[in-house]
Amino acid sequence: MPDQITSAGPLPKDAIATEIDLGRPIGISPHFSVHATGKRQVLLLSEERSFRLGGRLYVALLPYLDGKRTGQDVVKAFDGRVPAERMRSVLQDMLKKNYICYLDAAAPAARQAMWVELGLPPADAERDLAGHAVAVVPVSRNPVVIQSTKALRLALTQAGVQVAARKDADLLVVVVEDYLRRDLATMNRRMRKAGRTWMLFKAGGSMPLLGPLFRPHGAPCWACLSNHMMENRPGDTVVRAEAAVIRPARAYTPASLSFAATFAALELARALADEKSSTLESHVLSFDLPRRAYGQHMVRLTPNCPVCGAKERPKETLERAKKPLVLQAHPVLGQVDGGWRTLPADEVVYCKAKGKEQSDYEVGGSEFEKRCARR
Repeated sequence: MPDQITSAGPLPKDAIATEIDLGRPIGISPHFSVHATGKRQVLLLSEERSFRLGGRLYVALLPYLDGKRTGQDVVKAFDGRVPAERMRSVLQDMLKKNYICYLDAAAPAARQAMWVELGLPPADAERDLAGHAVAVVPVSRNPVVIQSTKALRLALTQAGVQVAARKDADLLVVVVEDYLRRDLATMNRRMRKAGRTWMLFKAGGSMPLLGPLFRPHGAPCWACLSNHMMENRPGDTVVRAEAAVIRPARAYTPASLSFAATFAALELARALADEKSSTLESHVLSFDLPRRAYGQHMVRLTPNCPVCGAKERPKETLERAKKPLVLQAHPVLGQVDGGWRTLPADEVVYCKAKGKEQSDYEVGGSEFEKRCARR
């Protein structure tokens, strides 16, 4: 698809950019190819976007926006030629428009360019990524598990993720040949008791899988995941109990395992670099090789899960059911689907995922309103 060249908008004339942190290294966003066309024009070209910046100052700035100098260094370089306030205003405007960004001078430029393309601030992503260490352990000596473990360790290292020993890691990735190995039930309880965050990875088969993150004090857990996966695998229930693995992945090549490991490593690096919006918190990620399709599968909390859910109290449930139905007034939200809701659809999903009913989010100082205020 052809891109369009966009001209840079006018700079503010008298606004002083107090938001910019001039003490941090700053440079042209690393996903751009930079071309000075004459003395008064700069082109910033990415794979999908093009921007045209007009003015001698932009051309003069290029040698200084290399990611090794701080914003203050850049301002000082033009001391006596351009007023400091004007320089701060120019840099603030370029930062706001994502022409420049804060950079990590020690990190590879190509990786920082990838963060930009993924919508993450490069310096912040590098800082968050460096704050984590991942251990990759095989669940068995199955050949596909061993090969997948080696491939994932290599791919994580190439993605910039720190791979550590099990005792030194804050995230444990357990490599399996089947998400429903029966011994994972014991591991699930053991991990929660030990306070470990962990996740599963399956590289073999026609659909590699990764996630979700199982938090030691959170939900859902592996028991919730297995309960819902069993709905699509009813045949497993008639297999004798002695079988630890019922449907191990048998279809794979070294190339398919390497592809799956790279896919998992990139998703893990992305999650560690941007924890606030990680899809892996509540989803299994998949790549359907026959259909060449990426997928996200939400893991629902199992009501009264014996591992991570609230304890079932049949008497309280019965007493609550005996209470008469009380109609209450709620503000309604017009929807484009033609219906009416008292909660947006994503909030309903959130409530169900946390095992709460809509009544837990009453209007007027409720937990729901407080959570919305924090968003």
